[in-house]
Amino acid sequence: MTEERITYGNWFEKKSPGISILTLPGTLILGAGIAVIVFMVSKVDNGWVTAGSVTALVLAEFFYGWEYDGKTMARRLAEKREITKRTRNGESDYITGAMSNLANNEGGHPLPGILAQTKLLRGVDGYGNAFDAIHYPSKNLFAVSFRCEPDGHGMEDQDLIDMMVAKYGAWIATLSVEEGVIGASVIIDSAPGTGVELGESVRGERDPDAPPAASRIMDALVTDLPNHSSDVTGYVTVVWKQAAMASSAGNAADAVVEIAKRLPSHAAALSAGGAGDPVPMTEPDLVEVAQVAYDPETAIAFDLLRARDQAVELDWAAAGPSFLAERRGCLLLPGGAAETVEMRRPPRGVVFDNHLLRMLQPNGAFLRKRVAIFYQAVPADKAQTQAENAVRAEDFVAGQKKGRRTATTRRGIRVAEKLDAEIAEGAALVPFAMLMTGTYDDDPESSRRARNTLLALMTSSRMKVRRSKGLQAALFHMTLPFGLIPWEFADNPFKK
Repeated sequence: MTEERITYGNWFEKKSPGISILTLPGTLILGAGIAVIVFMVSKVDNGWVTAGSVTALVLAEFFYGWEYDGKTMARRLAEKREITKRTRNGESDYITGAMSNLANNEGGHPLPGILAQTKLLRGVDGYGNAFDAIHYPSKNLFAVSFRCEPDGHGMEDQDLIDMMVAKYGAWIATLSVEEGVIGASVIIDSAPGTGVELGESVRGERDPDAPPAASRIMDALVTDLPNHSSDVTGYVTVVWKQAAMASSAGNAADAVVEIAKRLPSHAAALSAGGAGDPVPMTEPDLVEVAQVAYDPETAIAFDLLRARDQAVELDWAAAGPSFLAERRGCLLLPGGAAETVEMRRPPRGVVFDNHLLRMLQPNGAFLRKRVAIFYQAVPADKAQTQAENAVRAEDFVAGQKKGRRTATTRRGIRVAEKLDAEIAEGAALVPFAMLMTGTYDDDPESSRRARNTLLALMTSSRMKVRRSKGLQAALFHMTLPFGLIPWEFADNPFKK
């Protein structure tokens, strides 16, 4: 008898309690507009004035009261004006080094935007592992990243997989409980294997007197195997706000000491959730991630250094790219181009534990691919309020529909009520977002293939996606394990 697999899903999408297709602001505008029109008709007996008032109300609703793909027309126009302004002011291009367009730059390669202000603070956790916390002075945030080697699920029993999913969910729930945590990101970075470590290992172990035939076979294997292998690495970043850490004093050093006490519990929880053996990242690790993201070809150089036990001689202040150029649909990099798409709506219905497998697997359409999931920590009191508001919003929306309720409407009410009940019983509410970045060669054929693959991978997972034109630089850096979580950082990425 086949055991029934555990399913997941029924994610709740927050809705605005507006009339019909209108947003809440649109509903308020409609009510105020109708009141004004009625007043004017009663006081001014002029058809042109009435017609003008009605026209103004319709235009106001069109620009501010109706959303398409999650954005009102007014917001779209504002974003377009902002993009045009940035391009006109030269803020869409970022150049470092000898030809730098940055003020007070002496030929170095700093990271762009708010990352240029960050500092690395060294700490040691309870297990004696060194780590570097990324400190954002302007927001007083601290981000610590773990490098993980995910176990995968190919050879695992289903019972073990279910247990790891449950443990991973338990770790997510703790984010809303731990003092000072405002969110976390989980990033899966995949790329074709370089074969450098394999080649160095074979050459180091080869017997100089080996038969020529055996040497040729080994050389062929070293050449061919990387074409059929891939590198998959996970990164988990936890972000703390010092102002919310009541147990830390007022300086950054004390905050790092407090964070160091908490890292072992996060590492243990992640390990139980299938992340392998999470290791806190230090400055060389963070610099490598940045450099490889900007130019995927540098992965070969870093693998050579690692195979020969040589240290990375770059520091955080010089981890930036030689140039970046943001275009409306992509971001030009020193080693190609990149595009990021965002999840507009989570998968409909229920899913299995391997639902995102195609998205996370390496793909030949990209030089590198990153999938980033962001989790927001919500305190218990706010979670209960949001759950109750969700039920009221669903009831309001359902009450407007005439006749028989559709299955979608009934499902929305059930999910909202289930959410409210689970929160009341002590469950955690964790809003989440997802981004997917693909880096590819900067030529028309590679660009077309990569863009189509990006959309296909996300839509095949039953998600509704959005291509965020004009925001590519910001989204690209959010998919790096540097603690740039969306709800804390929403500005021009090149603006300091």
